[in-house]
Amino acid sequence: MRFADSDTEIERRLGVGIRDWFAEHGEESFRDVEREVIDDLTVKLNPGTQADFQGSSLKSGQPAWLTLVESSSFRETYRIGIHVGGEPAALSWLHSAVVFCLLRYKQALLEARGFERSTPRSTDLERNQAFETELVHSRYIELTGFVRQYWPKVTAGRIDALRARGIKVIGSGNLPGDVDPDEAPWIGDQDTLSGNAK
Repeated sequence: MRFADSDTEIERRLGVGIRDWFAEHGEESFRDVEREVIDDLTVKLNPGTQADFQGSSLKSGQPAWLTLVESSSFRETYRIGIHVGGEPAALSWLHSAVVFCLLRYKQALLEARGFERSTPRSTDLERNQAFETELVHSRYIELTGFVRQYWPKVTAGRIDALRARGIKVIGSGNLPGDVDPDEAPWIGDQDTLSGNAK
């Protein structure tokens, strides 16, 4: 299967450039032809079709728009509360299990979600005064780490090419005799960029 550019195929079928057709026949007429060309160029597989794409590749063109992204790191702290009613010994066991899980699965639980360089810190075991009539002991794990936030800074059209028009040397009396300033770009021998400054 060969690569086909839809714009090139549209112009081939129309026999004129897209802008010329657009100006003469209008958008609706152009969109009809465009739909036909895209339908003809699209590979369609029916449901249940078995296909072997070994050795094939899908290629896309360059994006028409580029987005520059800016980012910043923010330090964040999360507090995980561990509470146990009754005997405080159970709190020690539960605290150890939570710390083990946080350290053992740090990559999957924290770093994979963008929370990096995290450090845990535990508070002391103490009676929780928020539960006035019940005997509840609490201990907190504070996780401090960094999260990177991203946002689009600039979105602009992609530059396809740069075309240089002629460069003309002006104001140099030191041109070699065989250089015509209207024909060839040249850096004079007095220009420090040439490395030949005298």
